[in-house]
Amino acid sequence: MKIAGLNSLSFLAAVKKLKRLEGFRLRKISSSGKKFVFEFSTKPKTFLVSSPGHIYLTREKPVGLKATGFVSLLRKHLEGRAISQVTQMGGDRIVTLDSGNLSLILEVFDGNIILTDRGKIVGAAVQRKWRTRSILPGHDYKPPPLSPSLESLRLDSFQKLFGAKECVKLLAADLGLGKTLSEHFLALCAIPKDTLHLERSEADKLLAHIFEAIERLDEDRGYRYGTEVFPLRLDEEPDEVYPTFFQAVEASKSRQDQSAAFFLDAKRIEEKVAPLEQALARQKAARQQLLADADAEKEKANKISENLQMIDAITDLFRKTGWSTVISHPSVLEARPEAGKIKLKL
Repeated sequence: MKIAGLNSLSFLAAVKKLKRLEGFRLRKISSSGKKFVFEFSTKPKTFLVSSPGHIYLTREKPVGLKATGFVSLLRKHLEGRAISQVTQMGGDRIVTLDSGNLSLILEVFDGNIILTDRGKIVGAAVQRKWRTRSILPGHDYKPPPLSPSLESLRLDSFQKLFGAKECVKLLAADLGLGKTLSEHFLALCAIPKDTLHLERSEADKLLAHIFEAIERLDEDRGYRYGTEVFPLRLDEEPDEVYPTFFQAVEASKSRQDQSAAFFLDAKRIEEKVAPLEQALARQKAARQQLLADADAEKEKANKISENLQMIDAITDLFRKTGWSTVISHPSVLEARPEAGKIKLKL
């Protein structure tokens, strides 16, 4: 089951709010599956939660946490250290928490956590290797190809992005805005979703609306539209409004976890039901065969019953005269004295 995450504008809002952690110390690090929880020395306590597709701050400590081998490594290097800077890599869902020469890199797009020392990888939650980059201890950390930051967009380069694909798809995928937000911005500019090339005036107007949205990210409310959450209200009435944006993100993640759990339960049930259905099919086939065999035996019994008088007559004849007379009887098709068998015509 594919898990949806924050769009690029919502992620930018999250990063801006994560900057409030700068200057505070990491007190404790724990995990639960692919969810990593970082407790900070704020008053009251603040917990940074990072999981595939989502990142948020909460005052409530998540349950079911434990220390894995990688968590122990993070604790050894980071607990007690102050975070000097929180930054985002390009426009991607990657956050870096710096502390001196150490960097904690949260690749939120897939949930991986990487610790580096002066750019060299010390450890990672998931170690892997691709053709173009490696997440392995001792290697230099290299991020995946980064999309442009929304804040760094400029009119000339922005206009040049359009042309190869429909503008709604370019905004949704290449800039990571997602379908809902992309359609919202295009509607504000009265630009058809399937437009390929944008005039300079259209690109300028579209970019202005994106920058206006970025300026509103300081508003600390969350809005849910369908399965997505946003840091700002769109034109339509939201399905739900939250006091803070991070509460909206946390609620969204909780709903997705519940949906994922339901999906897994349904899959487990399906896996258990499949062999039962196969066994039932075999039993039905065996029953049909038994019924067919019973019908055949019943037909034989009926034949014997219909010809019982003739069978009794041949039997009496055999007792009186033996094989010699029986063999010549018109109803005897075959006689095998050596086997003691007679084949009758019924």
